Amino acid sequence: MLAGEKVFNAVRVAEAALSACIVEFQLLPADQQAENSSELSTGQHCLEFMRAVLAPDEAGSSSGNRPLAILTSDVESGRMAPPCDDWVSLVTLTRASAMEHEAFAALDTAQTTEEARPTLFAHCQRSGI
Repeated sequence: MLAGEKVFNAVRVAEAALSACIVEFQLLPADQQAENSSELSTGQHCLEFMRAVLAPDEAGSSSGNRPLAILTSDVESGRMAPPCDDWVSLVTLTRASAMEHEAFAALDTAQTTEEARPTLFAHCQRSGI
């Protein structure tokens, strides 16, 4: 779907930009890095979550990135700070696409809007929408 591709591309662009900023930061002199170490830590934290959201599935990738399920578990347990205010609703883009297809399939197979409403409501409840 076109909207899904736009979201994927937007996250990819943000991930690339943040990654480039981190690389530039690491090229700064040590004293400048020390002054802004919390910003680097925050950027690396957000980058880890972005990469998990971009991962093709919950298994993570061969590049060593941790899966989103593990990251959110670390946040829930207090071992890690949340990456954003609505971190509970984060899903991989692969899962978001599947949820979108499920919602459209429910509409396609329903005979009437009233018939589709319980299926869509249950879908929205599961996905936190």
